[in-house]
Amino acid sequence: LVLLTCFSYGGVAFLWMVFDELFPVFGQLPVELGGLGMASFDIGVVLTIGGVGLFLFTWLCYPYVARRWSPLTLYKYGLAACAVFLMAFPFLALLPFQGRGRTEGDSSSSNSSSNSSSGGGGGGNGTAAGWSDEEASKAKIIDFAILVAVQLVKQVIAFPMFNGVNVMISHSASAQQQGAVNGLGQSVASLARCIGPAIGGALWTLMLEARVVGFQYIVYALLTAVTCGLLAASCAMPESLNQGLEECNDGDNGEIEMM
Repeated sequence: LVLLTCFSYGGVAFLWMVFDELFPVFGQLPVELGGLGMASFDIGVVLTIGGVGLFLFTWLCYPYVARRWSPLTLYKYGLAACAVFLMAFPFLALLPFQGRGRTEGDSSSSNSSSNSSSGGGGGGNGTAAGWSDEEASKAKIIDFAILVAVQLVKQVIAFPMFNGVNVMISHSASAQQQGAVNGLGQSVASLARCIGPAIGGALWTLMLEARVVGFQYIVYALLTAVTCGLLAASCAMPESLNQGLEECNDGDNGEIEMM
């Protein structure tokens, strides 16, 4: 159980590390290339609001959630929600308000570049250049609000996953082995956080440079596949992980079970 929970923690860390790396890249990518065309300052504000939302959720809501559901249940529900979230996220680029937050000059330059391209990938965004300042301002607010909502949903999904799997790591070993087991879990997660940005960034860059059609959907589909693998692995986790090993063994010293 120690290896199963530790590697599950590593998988969760890998998923959200890659997502956090690609979120600003996808948000700032020009609309004609399949991104959201947002300004870097706006993306920074969105991430800041997401951090505040995580603090409020942890402080006000999560104590009730933790009392209502067990760590294993929260972890499984989080993985299921994460799969849906990651698969749906790149479709933000298809929404009709994409790129409307740009200035008229930026829109005009994008229109000229999209007209010169053979694929016509910027279709549907050309109307932004003819908008009034009021319309562009309202559209920018819509873009901003959607991204804030996405960040808040992400925090609500991710935190129970991290907390649930960390609790299960602690419950998979006896009190005498807590230090070693938690150290192993943190080491696996640290390794995942190292290789995650390298793999995600390299895959994104290679597909973008190769002009692979729908590359952003492929990247997030791969992340969804990893999530589904973690969800399948969670089915092997026993309900006993919801309690400490000593409680499950009724006072026994509790040797580590390796899976």
